[in-house]
Amino acid sequence: MAFIQTDTFTLRGYECDAFGRMSIPALMNLMQESANRNAIDYGIGISDLAERGLGWMLMRFRLRMHEYPRYGQTIRVITYPTEVEKYFIYREFQVLAEDGTLLADATSTWLVFSMEKRAMVSLPDFIRSLSPLQTFPKRLLLPWRNYRPDLFFRRPTLNQPIRKIGK
Repeated sequence: MAFIQTDTFTLRGYECDAFGRMSIPALMNLMQESANRNAIDYGIGISDLAERGLGWMLMRFRLRMHEYPRYGQTIRVITYPTEVEKYFIYREFQVLAEDGTLLADATSTWLVFSMEKRAMVSLPDFIRSLSPLQTFPKRLLLPWRNYRPDLFFRRPTLNQPIRKIGK
């Protein structure tokens, strides 16, 4: 069983900044909406987990913007899970213009938590039994999926020494 979620959205004014470019929070909201619709198809949507006293939590999100969508533009958000581990499930996103131009791509890491304990739990068997990689065409996987966590969490460094103010 493999589902690729594709949703089409036309950008509204309140999703854009003063220059007509889509804001990052608005884009992430659309991506999260598509992810939940896809999870519902798998039987692991927000309400499916809530019935079992569980919830989804976004742990890591890496977004690459190639070109900002503009006000009134119609975009397509494509998402699918790529890997399921003991504690984490991974998901990829692509944002395309109507002509197929890649506007943005992203990868995310999700975990499940117990609502009662308010703590992370291992993925339940009904989620871990999903095996998306076995059925997804390799060409859909983003080339930078295997990023290095040490680079992802690296703090920026200053090129010049810090000067103390007032001395």
